[in-house]
Amino acid sequence: MQISLSPNANQLIQRLLAQGYSDPASIVELALERMEQTTHTDSPEMIDWMRQEVAIGAEQAERGDFSTLTLAEIKAQVLADHQQAHA
Repeated sequence: MQISLSPNANQLIQRLLAQGYSDPASIVELALERMEQTTHTDSPEMIDWMRQEVAIGAEQAERGDFSTLTLAEIKAQVLADHQQAHA
């Protein structure tokens, strides 16, 4: 697939290549992946779900229920559980 980019987009890609990215295709692929993640995490359903999960966590903390997992591990598990439930 070939696409035409604006001069601004071309300049941005050139700057990113100068910073060490390997090629324009990898830059575009990474940008699209990040757009997909942002779109998914900013949806009203995702925001409502996150609020519910935070409320559950607050209740657990009040009861003294804590996890030994790191924040990154917890986040990965929660997102995986959510994706599995909505697949």
